[in-house]
Amino acid sequence: MTPANPDAEPDWDTDRLDVLLASIWRSFEAGCRNRTSAFRNVVVATTGTDGRPNARIVVLRAVDGETGLIEFHTDARSAKVGELTRSGAVELLFWDPVSSVQIRVSGLATLHEPGSEEAARALAPIPDAGRVKYRTDPAPGTVIAAPDMLDQADAGSVVERFTLVRVHAQAIDFLRLVDGSQRRAVFDRRAGLMAAAWISP
Repeated sequence: MTPANPDAEPDWDTDRLDVLLASIWRSFEAGCRNRTSAFRNVVVATTGTDGRPNARIVVLRAVDGETGLIEFHTDARSAKVGELTRSGAVELLFWDPVSSVQIRVSGLATLHEPGSEEAARALAPIPDAGRVKYRTDPAPGTVIAAPDMLDQADAGSVVERFTLVRVHAQAIDFLRLVDGSQRRAVFDRRAGLMAAAWISP
């Protein structure tokens, strides 16, 4: 259950798995609100068409600990959209160098395509400065002659390209790498109920 006080400091040293899980989701919530949070930027790993792993950083946009949802945005033209459409399998990697906490989230992604009601709702509060990347031509990954050889499409292109990605968390792997107090825990919700256990680091 999401804690009542989302601004409380996470308790990484707890011996209770339920408290640890609440701290994990509270830290994800902080990543959505706070630009300086270590969990603001998350590594998203997918499987490419050649079978090789592809990893890149995206910005955490919304989370819901009750339902296990994690959201980020992307350009419909990006490679990860095709990769997630093919399999849906995704892993997210969070890392906080200050507390030495690594959190991996494995799940299935659902894509809400440009122009859909869900994508429109997610796009609405984003200011113009945050929409610029969706106006950039050519498409992400296209070979260009020089770094500055980019064009800006009209504002309407943003709606045509903006994609909402919702990851349904199936498993969470928590690891704290602190000398003398390393600890690791796993949480699995694939059975319908949340299963949790401490495991060896």
